[in-house]
Amino acid sequence: MTPQLPINMTVPIGRGELPSSFASRTAFVNRRSARDFCLDMGFKFQDVVDGKPEALARLAHCGRSVVDVLDRSAFRRVEARLFEFNGEIISRSGLLRGRVRACASCLMADMEQIQCESEARPYQRAHWLIGHIRTCPHHDEALIDVAHDLAPNGLHDFTKMVIPVLPSLAALRESSARRKPSTLEHYLLSRLNMGSHTPNWLDRFRLDAVGKLCEMLGVVDAHGVRVRLNDLTEDQFFEAGTRGFEIASQGEADIRELLANLQRRQDPAKKAAGPKSAFYRLYEWLAHESEDAAFDPLRDVVARHCIETMPLGPGDELFGKPVHQRRLHSIHTASREYGTHPKRLRKLLHLAGYLSDEANSQVDDHALFNAEAAHEFIERAIDALTFKEAANYLNVPRPHDVSLLDSRYVTPIVDADRQTLNHYAFDRDRLDSFLKLLLSEASVLAPGEDGFVGILEAGKRACCGVMEIVDLIMDKKLKVRTSPSERGFLSAMVDLSELRSLVRLEDHGGMSLRQAEKSLGVTTGVLKALVMHGHLPSRVEVNPINRCPQTVIDPADMTIFKTTYVSLMQLAEETGIHFNRLKMELVGIPLAMDRDLIGSRFYHRSSIPPL
Repeated sequence: MTPQLPINMTVPIGRGELPSSFASRTAFVNRRSARDFCLDMGFKFQDVVDGKPEALARLAHCGRSVVDVLDRSAFRRVEARLFEFNGEIISRSGLLRGRVRACASCLMADMEQIQCESEARPYQRAHWLIGHIRTCPHHDEALIDVAHDLAPNGLHDFTKMVIPVLPSLAALRESSARRKPSTLEHYLLSRLNMGSHTPNWLDRFRLDAVGKLCEMLGVVDAHGVRVRLNDLTEDQFFEAGTRGFEIASQGEADIRELLANLQRRQDPAKKAAGPKSAFYRLYEWLAHESEDAAFDPLRDVVARHCIETMPLGPGDELFGKPVHQRRLHSIHTASREYGTHPKRLRKLLHLAGYLSDEANSQVDDHALFNAEAAHEFIERAIDALTFKEAANYLNVPRPHDVSLLDSRYVTPIVDADRQTLNHYAFDRDRLDSFLKLLLSEASVLAPGEDGFVGILEAGKRACCGVMEIVDLIMDKKLKVRTSPSERGFLSAMVDLSELRSLVRLEDHGGMSLRQAEKSLGVTTGVLKALVMHGHLPSRVEVNPINRCPQTVIDPADMTIFKTTYVSLMQLAEETGIHFNRLKMELVGIPLAMDRDLIGSRFYHRSSIPPL
C-alpha cells in the first residue's frame, strides 16, 4: 500500500493542474525528482503522465489530494499516440511534450497565493499542453516558453523546468504580447469545457486537428503556398489560426473559396496546373506529411474542389485515392488523351464555344473546358478533314471547292473563322450525306443517252454558276445521271437543254445593238454614234442567256426614232429612188444630224418633200 505523506511534505493541488505537475511539485518538497519520487511511492511517473487510474489513485493518496480532481485534469493515453481529455481525443502531435509553455501572470499569481515552498508553488495548467492554444484566457497575454529541447529524464517534471525562470517572471510578463484569445483558441477552450460551445462545421474534427487545419489554412492564405513553416513565429501562427478559423468554421463553401483564391494567385504562364502547384504547402501536408485520418473531411473538400476545377481524371490520384471521373480537361490533357495537336484543338474548341474567351487566353495547362460536354465534339474533330482533304474527298476541283465547302450543304463542324482557323474541319459523315443527297435520284448514264454533260461543263455552256446547278439538283428540279468514269461530285451529269430552260433569266424586253442595227439598216459605227450623242436612248441590262451586261434599246424608243428620222439609204429603199439621185433631189434640205459625227445622212421626216 502506498504510504500517505505527512502534511508538511505535500503541496495543495492547483485548479486545472496536470497530475504530472502535481507529482513534480510533491517530489520537489521531498527533495526528489519526479521519477524517483514516484518509484519510491510504488508507481511510475510515466503512468501518471499517461493518466492511468491506478497511478493517479496512488498519487492522490500519498499526496493527500482527491483522485477525481487529478482525473479531471489528466490526459489519458488511449492508444500509442492518442490521448483523451474531458471527452476530447487529442493526438500526441497536438500536445507539447518536449517543451514547456506557461502564462507568466499565472505563475506570479501562484507564487503569491499558494502556501508551500516558493519553488513548488507554480503549477502547470492542463490547457498549456495544447499546442494550438497560445494565449492565456485569464490574463489575455501570450504564453511564454519556460523550457524546450528537454532531456528524456526531464520530460514532464514541471517544477524542475520552471525553477530557473522564476526570478525573471516579471520581465517575462512585460515582454509577452497583450492580446485576447483568438476565435480559434476560444473554440478549442470551449470544447475542453472551459467555455460555452456553439456547434459548427469543425466539430467533426479531432480537437488538435481543428487547430492544425485552421493554422494551415490561415498560413497559406496569409503567406502563400510556398511558405516555410519553420520561418514563422508564434505570433504569426496565432494570426494564421484566427484567419483559418474564420474560413473553416463556415464550412466547405468558404474553404473552397480560399482554394479558388490560391488558384487565382498562380502564375498564369506556369505550365503546371495540378493541386501540388496550386496548393503546394497545404497539399504536401495533407498528401505526404500526415497520414492522420482525422483530416479526411478536409481532404474530401480539397479533392472535390480539385476534381471540379482542375483537369484531373482516370490515371490521376488525390491523397492516395484514384480519380474515377473527369470533370474538366485542359488543352494539354485533352490533346494527350485524344492524340491531336493542341493548337488545332484549341482553335476548334474556341470556335465551337466549348472554350471560353477567358480560358482561351490561358496557356494550355490552364485553358479548361467541360470534358463531358466537349467529348463528342472532340471525337468528331480529331477524325475531321481539312479543307483540302474535304475537297479531295468530294472530288471537287478548284475554284469550285470554295463555293461548295462554304455552302449550306457542306458546313464545317464549327463556324469557321479564317483568321483564327486556317484549315476548316469537315466531318466525313456530313460529306457523305451531301453526296448521298446529290446523287439520291441519279441513275447511271445509259449508252446513247445524249444531252447529258458534267456539272462543270454544264455551267460553262449554260452560262450559270455551278452552285446554281447544285441547288436545282438538291431541289429535285433536274434529272441527274452518273458517269461511270468519275467519282463523287464530278460523277454527276445533267441534261443541258433542261438546265438552260431553268437557268435562263427573265427577258429584259429591249433590243440588242445588233437587232437595232438591222432594224435601222445602219452600220455598227453609226448606231454607236447615235447612241453616244443621245439621238437614240439606251440602257444597260443583263443578258438573260449569258448573264453579261449589254446595252439595249427600248422598242418604243426605236419606233419614235424611226418615225422622227430617216437615213438617206432607208429613204432610198422606201421610195425606190437610187440614193445618188435621191441625194441630188434633197439638196437644200438640212440634215437632222452632223454627218461628220454620226457617219451617215439623217433627215427629219417632216422636212422631206413629196417625191
